[in-house]
Amino acid sequence: MKTKRKIYKEGGEIMKAQRKEVMVDAPKGYHWMTEKGRHYLMPHSDDFVAHKGASVKAPFKVKTAH
Repeated sequence: MKTKRKIYKEGGEIMKAQRKEVMVDAPKGYHWMTEKGRHYLMPHSDDFVAHKGASVKAPFKVKTAH
């Protein structure tokens, strides 16, 4: 998912920027739980079993500037 937003440079010039996201795998033995737009790691035993809010990959925003 990419969204455009305005970035203001020195002097008031406006640039368009792309918000970048990457999919991050959960560590072995864990899965991501997504609640209210936030991601949490949750341990699981044996194989991952899909359930509401659970995924082995989750999207995270990439910070491109300080």
